[in-house]
Amino acid sequence: MSLADLFEEIRDAASKVVWSRAVELSRRDAVTADSQNQEEIKLRVMDRESGIARNITLFLEDIDWHSDCSCKPDPCHHVCAAVICVKHASDRGEALPRSKTASQKIAYRLQRDGTNISFSRVLVDPDGKELPAPHALSRHTSTALQTEPVAADKLDLAIESKLGSQKQGVLPAASWAKIWRFLTDVDDLTLDGQPVRISKEPLGLIATITDEAGGIRIAGRLDPRIEESFSNGLALAAGCLHPAPSPRLSSDEFQMLKQGRIIASQDLARFAAEQLAGLRERIHIENHSRNLPELVTHEGLRLELGTERIGQGLRLSPCLVYGDPPLAIVDQNGFRALAAEIPARDLDRERALQDEAARRLGVEWGSSKYYQGAAAVAALAALKTPSVTLHGDAWQDFQIRGQLRADISLSSDSNGGLIEIDCQLEEQASQKKPVKASAKAMVDAWQRGESYISLSDGGWAALPTDWLKRYGPYLQELIALRDAMGEKPSKAAMPALAKLASDLDLPNAAQLAKEAEVLIQPDRWRARSLPTDLQATLRPYQAEGVRWLSYLRDQGLGALLADDMGLGKTLQTIAILMGKALIIAPTSVIPNWQRELQRFRPSLKVSIYHGSQRQLDLTSDVIVTSYGLLRLDEQLLENPWSILVLDEAQTIKNPESQIAQAAFQVKADFRLALTGTPIENRLEDLWSQFHFLNPGLLSGREDFRTQYARPILSGDHAAAERLKQRIQPFMMRRLKRDVAPELPPRIDKVLYTELSAAEQELYESLWISTRKEVVERFNSGTSIMEMLEVLLRLRQACCHRALLPGQSAQDSAKIATLRHHLGQALDEGHKALIFSQWTSFLDLIEPHLEESGIEFLRLDGSSRHRGEIVANFQKEQGPAVLLMSLKAGGVGLNLSAADHVFIMDPWWNPAVEDQAADRAHRIGQQNPVMVHPIVALNTVEERILALQQHKRQLADAALQQGTALPTTASQLSREELMQLFEM
Repeated sequence: MSLADLFEEIRDAASKVVWSRAVELSRRDAVTADSQNQEEIKLRVMDRESGIARNITLFLEDIDWHSDCSCKPDPCHHVCAAVICVKHASDRGEALPRSKTASQKIAYRLQRDGTNISFSRVLVDPDGKELPAPHALSRHTSTALQTEPVAADKLDLAIESKLGSQKQGVLPAASWAKIWRFLTDVDDLTLDGQPVRISKEPLGLIATITDEAGGIRIAGRLDPRIEESFSNGLALAAGCLHPAPSPRLSSDEFQMLKQGRIIASQDLARFAAEQLAGLRERIHIENHSRNLPELVTHEGLRLELGTERIGQGLRLSPCLVYGDPPLAIVDQNGFRALAAEIPARDLDRERALQDEAARRLGVEWGSSKYYQGAAAVAALAALKTPSVTLHGDAWQDFQIRGQLRADISLSSDSNGGLIEIDCQLEEQASQKKPVKASAKAMVDAWQRGESYISLSDGGWAALPTDWLKRYGPYLQELIALRDAMGEKPSKAAMPALAKLASDLDLPNAAQLAKEAEVLIQPDRWRARSLPTDLQATLRPYQAEGVRWLSYLRDQGLGALLADDMGLGKTLQTIAILMGKALIIAPTSVIPNWQRELQRFRPSLKVSIYHGSQRQLDLTSDVIVTSYGLLRLDEQLLENPWSILVLDEAQTIKNPESQIAQAAFQVKADFRLALTGTPIENRLEDLWSQFHFLNPGLLSGREDFRTQYARPILSGDHAAAERLKQRIQPFMMRRLKRDVAPELPPRIDKVLYTELSAAEQELYESLWISTRKEVVERFNSGTSIMEMLEVLLRLRQACCHRALLPGQSAQDSAKIATLRHHLGQALDEGHKALIFSQWTSFLDLIEPHLEESGIEFLRLDGSSRHRGEIVANFQKEQGPAVLLMSLKAGGVGLNLSAADHVFIMDPWWNPAVEDQAADRAHRIGQQNPVMVHPIVALNTVEERILALQQHKRQLADAALQQGTALPTTASQLSREELMQLFEM
């Protein structure tokens, strides 16, 4: 065969990519020759990328090749580059390029350095001349094609890699340990100029054991072969360097070997198993004793558990056993030999098994663990592995007899129970008397994270965890419904039962769904007619609400109308009143109910049951009273009502409160709860309201926490969806943004507040003196402006006592009302403007906002950087509240980020009020704007609002202290002004 044949063979075998790389490499003068004969050519190929010279052999006779590189392609680009260069040289009749890399070899020089040996590398040329080796061979060899290269092979580079940053000098023992196996293959290695060999055999301490009376004696000495020892872990013996690693002796072991020690016969077993076994791994042992027990390596180490039945539980006590039959045991008393042969203790394996026992048993080694009930079953199941053996018969009482299955039956048959749930072993389900378990116990065990449950006739069964993972929440709901309502739940439970039947894929799911359809299908109530005596034009969403409420009223099912604030919950409620209705409302809104009832259903006889002179007129169609009286007046609880309405139903959010307990006791055919915030703080707020509306629908309070509250708080979306489906037929909630096209662009809603006793006392005393003063000034011809200044003091008394000279107070009824409604608005994601003509009133409001953790901005006459304040408020993430004085914020500002406006001291002039509201209600506003004047009940503020709209033009004069009377105020007559002071 010829070189040409080998060239063609390699080119045919190489891929195009490999051949292309080889051509490029051959042009770099990277290929040199070491030797050549008729049979083979040896070459070196310098790879610039790695800085390593690859050894290539081309076999001419066999048409074959070999490379010491690790490239996957065969032939690789190194082989191809080699054959290309050889072929080109042969074609040109030139001699092969001589390997420059052969000119300098790496040699290793060791020198005694005190008690250590130092390490260095040199370059040796063909003439034997030594030069210092470069610090980094990889960098040197990568540039070797331009200078004189180094013949660094894989062995040299491996040593360099293991050395790390310290490549010469006195190396620590750890560095010697890393390069030792490579040094055994080095050709040129000297110690102080003399050739030296490297041996992998460690030399060091030897422990000698001899017999002594009553035991053995152990003593240590250095290996006699050692001629010289070095501090960095080396020893010289017969011209050969050996590793002499430190045996890492404990202080006790060091003293024992240095001074020698007698081991008594009774301690030989423990010594052999523990100390001697450990020493044998670190030093050489010479045993000349006949008294020492035979030390064996035994793999039969296992964990054993003693079992003892105690009451309804099981006690487990762990120990470790060597051998089968046992050779030794390790328990809380330590190591004990049981035979003549002593097992070498495997301390790592012992610790692993002890950790396993501790992890599974939850107890420190050397103790026992008691498991109650299912925990014992789970513990045995977890511990039942090949490495664990059980002793005693007690564990058999906690064996698993099989797996449970749940049989569920839902029926609307009036002759039988509606809900039936059985749990029994799968393989015994067809037997006449199958082994059963409690369904509730099964679900409770699953909820606790257990996997087993006790059976009625003894033993334990595995829970159907896969089935429960899918259907457990539904089964839990079903059981909770049954427990809360009995086996025949109320009509309110039908939608939930139908959904559960569908989710559980029960046979009668379709029939139950048909029965529940009357409650959950909107078509059932959307066709209902509206009341004929309603004096109002309902918006479409309000008409829909009235029809829905009417339908649930006629079905005798409770309803929660949770529309957003200002969407007309009061009007919708008034539209469905019939029979004898009782309305429970906060004291502050009782007048509003009275006015709205008279306005929209004048045909109804309405009576207010409130105050010290109250009388319960049962001939009335509608009776309006307060929550306080509901709690105190038993007459309200004793009489049955056709309709019971709770306004601001979040008042009963705490089911343990006296008000909530009283509400639960009222007898009514139809219960209606009104609230814009059905959930204020906790999901349990919702449970209390539905317990009032449809008792049992959301199960018991603790079941509600388990099924819904805790899972939802933990991010369980499925639980949230189940809750939504459960309450959906009985709750209607529309937000402003959902019905904005149907709403007026601005909604005015007066917020009434009742003064505290101290405020009322101050107001009444001021009212008496002011009324007398106004009458006197009126009769004397005083100007309207002077009369308004007198009126101003009354208005300040309605807002806050601290606004009056000589008075002080921390809070006021108006601020309390503001906190309540502002909190609702902020909870619903709104922003608000708070207006007052008095900056001193804003000063009094600020601490309450800070106490509630509400971020706010303020804009008044003293504010600088007005534009910056407005810009910050307009930001989506900016503060949600802006306090404003009328003078500073009444005109010229765009505050469309707000959609709630609170007027703390209402004024009469509609233009002024419009200016305040228009800061939010203007182009760019996306939501309906709620305008809330806050008015004190039984004060001059009510009388002001009762005047006709042209009389409200008094506001401009009353709000501008010490300023000229506006032209609008001049149109007021003295007689109209005096109407404000009539008793």
